[in-house]
Amino acid sequence: MASVALPTVAADDFGTSYSLGAEHKISKKASVGAEVELRTRNDSKTLDRWSFGADVEYKLCKPLKLSVGYNLLYDNNLEKITRADDGEALKWRPSHWGFRSRFNLSLTGSVDVGRFSLSLRERYQFTFRPEKTVDRYDFVDKEWETDHMGSKRKHVLRSKAEVDYNIRHCAFTPFANAELFNGLQLDKARFQVGTSYKIGKRHVLKAYYQYQVVNDDDDDNETNSHLVGLSYKFKF
Repeated sequence: MASVALPTVAADDFGTSYSLGAEHKISKKASVGAEVELRTRNDSKTLDRWSFGADVEYKLCKPLKLSVGYNLLYDNNLEKITRADDGEALKWRPSHWGFRSRFNLSLTGSVDVGRFSLSLRERYQFTFRPEKTVDRYDFVDKEWETDHMGSKRKHVLRSKAEVDYNIRHCAFTPFANAELFNGLQLDKARFQVGTSYKIGKRHVLKAYYQYQVVNDDDDDNETNSHLVGLSYKFKF
């Protein structure tokens, strides 16, 4: 191959998220749930991730809930360019798909203040990416080579504060939240505003806007981004 055109990546991206979920109450205090999600990026022109998740939730007492969950992620990882000190491109690894496994343990506390509902969730999250071999282009030798990516483990504490407003005699419940992802540093922050809409007792629709700020240069698949999300959950 004589030449390779390098991609250009905008500072702030735009994407979408679509999810379908189900929740089953197995007792007065316990419930189980599952969800599938699809995300896009690159101004919503590129598939970013497929995921499947399941969790178990248990109400310890009226204000506190404990949950344990697992997610299988299939990511379209961003391309990566290695450059010399003068900025010249040395190697280019195109985007590629790969699996990750994610486990989490969460404790959520909530309280009602008038028509407002305030909650704080603390979540420990462990993500494992298995080793993988991908193709990489060497601009110096002008040839493709094999790049071995070792396995990767990441521990994160996610802190999320949310406020919901219960509108009298209305199926809409607007909400806003902020979430911090803390590893060895503040890795990223997410801010959401949106609303949920109940259809009877079993169906819940949710629409939201999210802005994400990334502070972790070691994460190949995260950028500052705007996102619009739609979700549907069936409760039985």
